[in-house]
Amino acid sequence: MPHWKYLGIRPDIACYIQFLSPLGQWNRSSGEGPDNAVSVHLDFAPSSVLPSREAIEKVELVHMGWASHYIEKLQAGERVTFRPRGNSMSGKVENGQLVTLEPAGEKSIHVGDVVLCKVNGVQYLHLVKAISGERYQIGNNRGRINGWTPRKNIFGIVIQISA
Repeated sequence: MPHWKYLGIRPDIACYIQFLSPLGQWNRSSGEGPDNAVSVHLDFAPSSVLPSREAIEKVELVHMGWASHYIEKLQAGERVTFRPRGNSMSGKVENGQLVTLEPAGEKSIHVGDVVLCKVNGVQYLHLVKAISGERYQIGNNRGRINGWTPRKNIFGIVIQISA
């Protein structure tokens, strides 16, 4: 069954995105697209032709990144363990080290915490650099700032790092 997302461009014209292919249906070796892509179909039509916004299952148009599976588990209240790749967190988390995260839920988040989050649609396992109210500045351990994100986009907090 396809999933739809209402975009609502103008009051008299509706725009819907239909998700046609489930995650993992694309074949990287054939060049048809990345493994984490979804196929989409855009419909532009008078609002009266398509189902109402309320009648359509709400599905966010998101980039299905490297951490989507872990984010889903964290949102379901589960702890996750994985080995992140890359050097942006060297000194805190080394390439391939085993990290364990617990759901952020209602837990306090502090400057210096390593979190699994989303900033401007991109998923990161990075540091909380600053806090302003319910906004959190996220960056790596090499001086780069990714940007600010709301509390709802912080999914997990690292509780253990091991070899």
